[in-house]
Amino acid sequence: MTIHVPDVTHPLLNLAASSSTPWYLSNELIGPVVGALVGAALTFFLARGGLNRENSLLKTRADNLQSERDKARSELRAARAEVGALRKVETKYTEVKKILGDSSVVKDYDQPVLLLGPRNVGKTSLVTQWHAPWNSDTLESTRRLLTSTVPVFDYTQPDAAPHFADADVLTKVHVHLKVKVHDFPGEPHLQHEVAKVARSETKRLREETRKALGVVLVCMFDAEEAATGVSSETKRYYNGEFFSHLRGFVINEAIGIERLVVVFNKFDLLRAKMPGQPDDALINECITTFDPIIEPFHYMCNSERVCETITVLDRDKLRLSQGASVVLGEAARGLVTTMAGPTSAAGLFPEGSQATRRMAARYPRVS
Repeated sequence: MTIHVPDVTHPLLNLAASSSTPWYLSNELIGPVVGALVGAALTFFLARGGLNRENSLLKTRADNLQSERDKARSELRAARAEVGALRKVETKYTEVKKILGDSSVVKDYDQPVLLLGPRNVGKTSLVTQWHAPWNSDTLESTRRLLTSTVPVFDYTQPDAAPHFADADVLTKVHVHLKVKVHDFPGEPHLQHEVAKVARSETKRLREETRKALGVVLVCMFDAEEAATGVSSETKRYYNGEFFSHLRGFVINEAIGIERLVVVFNKFDLLRAKMPGQPDDALINECITTFDPIIEPFHYMCNSERVCETITVLDRDKLRLSQGASVVLGEAARGLVTTMAGPTSAAGLFPEGSQATRRMAARYPRVS
């Protein structure tokens, strides 16, 4: 039996057998090998170029991150330094707030008081009494406008108020209430100053207190004239031109009259002229005598703001004087009542020594 063996000779074996060229140098082998090598080389170089670019980008990012980190560290150091400084400021501020809170604020309010009347009626003597005992100098009659302040009442506000140095700090407020006295000369030709001062003081007081307050007019008379007759000096001083000038400003609300205090001074001389008469009868005699002279005030001042009182003022014998404290209390009554309350105002007067209000019945109720 014959066995047939197929021809399984590989082409490369055939090539090698039929040619004298070594098989590994054959074109059929070199081409693919070279192509593979070239492709590998290209792939390598391309891959290396991509890696280089990626490395460059990564390096750039790393440099940027480094810069940002350095910047962040610098800002952190600055922030820590600022926090430390702020903590020191906070510590000092806390200490200052405590000091401010433990301290207090002082406010002063002055009630303007205008002393009116002819020469030698006792205006300067009244001021001397108000300044006693710390000022016992003998004063001459007023030849020019003199201004002084007299303390009348001190109190502490019930509610704490923002400190002027720091509105967040609440502190106690101590209030000093005073009267600011304007002692005018008794010559009629100098009366133009009265309206000028009354206007400026009304404006100042209302701005400072933010209250509808006004000036206090203290009109002084020589009580002895109720027995001897009204002198020509008194009539010349309280003249129609003076009142009409004041009334115009009152009507226009440039001047506010908080209180009209009529003072019958030298009452001891009237007692001597009319012996045996009780003081009440003598006061009525003064009202009958002097009220017609100041009748124009009836239309400038509400009746509730009018009062009268008697005084005996001796500049040389202060201890023998009387009534000055009542005039001072009436002059300060409006300011003290408005700022501290009526109970505080009642304490301004010695027991049983307040002014009377008989003249008020003759005044119409005007605003």
